[in-house]
Amino acid sequence: MTRRIRVSKRAADQIRKAAEWWRANRAARSLFDAEIARGFDLTADQPGIGTKVIDPGDIPGLRRLQLPRIRYSIYYRPIDTDAIEVVAVWHGSRGTLPEL
Repeated sequence: MTRRIRVSKRAADQIRKAAEWWRANRAARSLFDAEIARGFDLTADQPGIGTKVIDPGDIPGLRRLQLPRIRYSIYYRPIDTDAIEVVAVWHGSRGTLPEL
């Protein structure tokens, strides 16, 4: 069963800013958008695919799906039986968890 994807305002802002930077600074301009779309498809089809995030604070069921080709991760959680929420998209080089 494919679940609906809901993107939080914070995550939408992070995606927009990262996509703008990527298009301005990388030769493979469409790679970021393609990888984010692939990540959304994977989490919608297989919500358990991401790694559980240890100590997610007050976000039960938080998971992280790494996208190695672009070095970003999608942080998401189930919100009911047929939907997930993307709460952050964060670059791996930052060395910290995103503000959730």
